[in-house]
Amino acid sequence: MPDHCLAALAQMARDLPGVVDALFAGQTVALWLADGTDHELVQTRLQSLWQGAQLTQEPPRCLTLPIHYDGEDLHEVAQRCGLSPREVIALHCGVNYRVAWLGFLPGFAYLDGLPEPLQLPRRSTPRVSVPAGSLAIAGSQSALYPCESPGGWHLIGRCNLTLFDPRAEPPSLLLPGDRIRFEPVGVPE
Repeated sequence: MPDHCLAALAQMARDLPGVVDALFAGQTVALWLADGTDHELVQTRLQSLWQGAQLTQEPPRCLTLPIHYDGEDLHEVAQRCGLSPREVIALHCGVNYRVAWLGFLPGFAYLDGLPEPLQLPRRSTPRVSVPAGSLAIAGSQSALYPCESPGGWHLIGRCNLTLFDPRAEPPSLLLPGDRIRFEPVGVPE
């Protein structure tokens, strides 16, 4: 099932009787049920929603985000990958990413699609404070920090857009299933 259908399924499942919460995470939907909920009834209704979600959902949104590639780890990432900073930026901007899921923090988008030459393990020592809007990489993913928080990913840039606003509908700028491209702004020398 396409990601945007699973995300929609999680949203619709929240309205089922006995469902306390539903969460889309990558390739799954997790349900939290109230005590005494008829599991078989929820399963039957969820299967019906699943079939409907596959048929009625619109294609994923495609967003282009402006990025200032001036993260404090950009030069270290380039060195560790055997590339120049410009090559790191070109590789990072040269692919389409998919929002796999939101987690860790409200609005923290895990983006699949990081090119293999940029894949590094998380930092050995996490930072106590990562600025809001930071663009980071770790493993096979990229991510955008929606607010200031601790973090152990490599910071390669920043996005000046509001990534999470609890008063907005939806509160997260990025949603599961979205397709993301990054557009460099003010590429460093």
